[in-house]
Amino acid sequence: MTEFQNMKIIYIAQYFNLPEEAGAGRHFASATELQKRGHQVTVITGSQNYRTGLIPDRYKGKLITGEQVAGVRVLRTYVYANYRGDDGKINVKKRLLNHLSFMLMAFVAGWQEKADLVLASSTPLFVGIPGWLLGLLKRIPFVFEIRDPWPEAVVALGVFKPESKIARLGQGLANFLYRQADCVVAVTNGFRKQIIQRGIEASKVEVVPHGVDLDIFDHIPKQEALKCQLGLENKFVAIYVGAFGMVNNLQVILKAARRLKAYPQIAFLLIGDGDEKPELLKTREEWKLENLIFLDPISKKTVPAYLGTADVCLLPLRDEPVFHGMVQNKTFDYLAAGSPVIACACGDTRQIIEASGAGVVVAPGDDRGLADAVLNYSRLSRQERERQGQTGRDYVLKNFMRKNIADKLNDILVRVKNEYQ
Repeated sequence: MTEFQNMKIIYIAQYFNLPEEAGAGRHFASATELQKRGHQVTVITGSQNYRTGLIPDRYKGKLITGEQVAGVRVLRTYVYANYRGDDGKINVKKRLLNHLSFMLMAFVAGWQEKADLVLASSTPLFVGIPGWLLGLLKRIPFVFEIRDPWPEAVVALGVFKPESKIARLGQGLANFLYRQADCVVAVTNGFRKQIIQRGIEASKVEVVPHGVDLDIFDHIPKQEALKCQLGLENKFVAIYVGAFGMVNNLQVILKAARRLKAYPQIAFLLIGDGDEKPELLKTREEWKLENLIFLDPISKKTVPAYLGTADVCLLPLRDEPVFHGMVQNKTFDYLAAGSPVIACACGDTRQIIEASGAGVVVAPGDDRGLADAVLNYSRLSRQERERQGQTGRDYVLKNFMRKNIADKLNDILVRVKNEYQ
């Protein structure tokens, strides 16, 4: 049997955020790291911008646009992008069209490519369909990466009822794709357990967690000038950077800010965007939260500078069993930045924060516990906070360096290809 070390890989991901853009950078990091290891990676992704939901002019009117990004070949495909109403809210049926249009175009783009392996990264779940079909028809292995469990996640958020037809169809599709995949890659141990509980054999479910890039988080001095620019000089800053979605449960931060209105030296800084932001802005005005500042999303490259303004980082999650296996990428960014972390979480996130020794964990939704934790950290000396932050940084650099994680993903893909019959 031929030993495959250098492969042609089709990497399907609906969104491919660049370092200068807002949003998670896992796909960019994985693709570029695999390319560095001698593979020829072709990323198939949508033309729609993750943050704005818009299609840039250079992609409009084109079914497929090819480009080179950091040495990686990227094929950006047409997607149906008009899924928001006049009120800015997502139309679920039109969002489904968005997913299905990418599913179809990803298959069309992938069919033209020669490949030794196809890697499809969910969500949305539908990216697994072109991954499976391309693997089947090209007779190459199909690896399915799961970053969020679907449809359990949207059911937990109340988008669909558990007994609804689309939820049942989603369950069936997920089980089918897990069975058809030659390997399933989960981003946390919790998600791995959930997949195995569906009846998928444990031997083909691997864990490749999120990670951090040392070149981005190598040295982050305290950003006093930026704090002054933001009007936060002489303030104790509690920061959140990321999506403003239902899963993030940012209402708990606003409730904690309301509890701490009597402490003018404490400020909350929330950076990002998402479906929940309009409601959060409305709540801030109703509660007159002068200690709470919202900023628009920032690029991955500038995240370290803004984290350098923080005295403590905030990590809230919803209290739903399906999310107990979730560990968001910002968890590792926070730890790498060297600031203490207050998490409102259970499961894998709680385990990582506690193991890192870099913060405290309160129950999801516990605004009183969050407020007390912020107040307690504001009373610690800067040296003590920096000591805790350094402990967390040491932990994440030892266990979650992107290079080491990329080595693991590489080893899994090479093994899967070599074992493929």
